Amino acid sequence: MAIKGQDEYHHCTVRDVHVDNGNDDIRVVDTVGAGDTFIAGILFGFACHPDDWDLPRKLRFAVRLATQKVQKDGFGGLTAPGNDDLPS
Repeated sequence: MAIKGQDEYHHCTVRDVHVDNGNDDIRVVDTVGAGDTFIAGILFGFACHPDDWDLPRKLRFAVRLATQKVQKDGFGGLTAPGNDDLPS
C-alpha cells in the first residue's frame, strides 16, 4: 500500500502488517459499507494521528474498524477501537 502525502510518500507491504482480531470466528452480518469504513479508518489515522501512528498502526486501526462494521447490521453502535485494542 502506498499513500502520497503533501510532501512525502508512505508505504508498507503486506508483510509489514498483521492484524490479530483475537477471534477467528467472526460472524459476518452486513458487508455493505465495509470498504468505506476501512477508508474512513485510514483517513482518521492520517488526519488525527499523522505523527504518532506509523502506517502499519493506521492500517490496523482501519482493519479493526471495518471488522467491527461487518459484524453489525448498518452503522449503529459502530465505535472506534480503543488504543488498548491496537498493539503499537
